[in-house]
Amino acid sequence: MDEKTRLFYEHVSEDFIKAYEQADMSQMRGFLRYFKGQGSLLDIGCGTGRDAAYYCRLGYDVTAIDASQAMVEKARQLHPELAGRCFTQGLPLDSDFYAHQRFDHICCAAVLMHIPDQDLNLCLEQIVNLLKLEGRMMISVSRHRQDLDCEQRDADGRLFHERDPSEYQGRLQQHGCTLLMSSTQSDALGRKHLEWVSMVFAR
Repeated sequence: MDEKTRLFYEHVSEDFIKAYEQADMSQMRGFLRYFKGQGSLLDIGCGTGRDAAYYCRLGYDVTAIDASQAMVEKARQLHPELAGRCFTQGLPLDSDFYAHQRFDHICCAAVLMHIPDQDLNLCLEQIVNLLKLEGRMMISVSRHRQDLDCEQRDADGRLFHERDPSEYQGRLQQHGCTLLMSSTQSDALGRKHLEWVSMVFAR
């Protein structure tokens, strides 16, 4: 992950955390019908742990990771069911994590926009290789942010590479993944003009 972006999440306010915990994510969770059964699930960029805890309650064997140590600590605090399941780990992945893990499902929501161009292909390759054969993966990315400067950063310094969704589809197809569905949702926090594209792939 971009370092300036990671540092932002090390110092987020309680109001920021509260807003994310209370956001309505019902639209986005519709992708779960494309997953096969339950099994193991990796949540990449788990943030406050909201979604990872939800997957736990549905019966998935969840592993949750985030590049920010502060966010991991907050996730463990807010969601005790993530004890022993939530770890500090960013993209690109460390070799120790990458070498010994494989999952039936992977969720990577609101993360890939923060990956610099030079790291994107490696990160996508690593994510795909963490997915078991015939596994399912969901990614979501933002579109139409109107608060970015010429370096594609917002006022807090976070990097947002708002790539066309077809770029992710093309790159993931090169790594052996097939697109099962794509949908567009409005922003769960009510930010005007901002949209999210969610895509589910099968390996």
